[in-house]
Amino acid sequence: MSEPEATFMDQVADAWPMASTIFAAGAAWFTAGWRAKKAAEAKTVTLIEALRDKAHQTELEIAQIRAVLSAATGMKFEQITLDMVRDMVSRKSVTIQELETFILTMPRLMCIKRRVGPGDFRMLQVSQVYADRYLGGDAGAYAGKSDAEIWPPEIAQAFAVNDEQAFVSGGIMEIDEPVYSPLTGVRGHFVGVKWSFALGRDSYVCGLGVHKALTE
Repeated sequence: MSEPEATFMDQVADAWPMASTIFAAGAAWFTAGWRAKKAAEAKTVTLIEALRDKAHQTELEIAQIRAVLSAATGMKFEQITLDMVRDMVSRKSVTIQELETFILTMPRLMCIKRRVGPGDFRMLQVSQVYADRYLGGDAGAYAGKSDAEIWPPEIAQAFAVNDEQAFVSGGIMEIDEPVYSPLTGVRGHFVGVKWSFALGRDSYVCGLGVHKALTE
């Protein structure tokens, strides 16, 4: 090997550790970026699929609600919207019996109580979903009873306070109530809304929401 060639090869040999390190770092960076992009794309696809499933489930629930209201009021299916529930009650165009049927089949946690006096409410009807979650499946177990007959004292007291506030406000009130059912052992929070209305000489409070477990 000639001297110029030897000098060139020596320079290559000297530079190779650094060059190989830079090359490896570049390759690692490219690979990591490619993997991150693929992971992000997969995550996005998963999120889109989850949102699509949720939207589909919501459509099914809305369809169920509209079907029940249609049967209860005699209105055409396409005329029913969720915002009409409170309005129809206020116009006294739905009887309590029809409303109880609607609530029983509601695919959400829902209940309706009659106000007996300040802070004193008696349950008329809960949804079957509510009964399954908190009452062990018997939707009639709560009928005619006060919260104190079903729930521990501190839970019943929290319900009574919010029920009375909903009655006094006359509007829709957001709630986050702690729950513990001795009948099913379920613990967590009832998160949703309560509102009041008058029908005839009586006043009522409705609750609508979802259950949030303590770990959520």
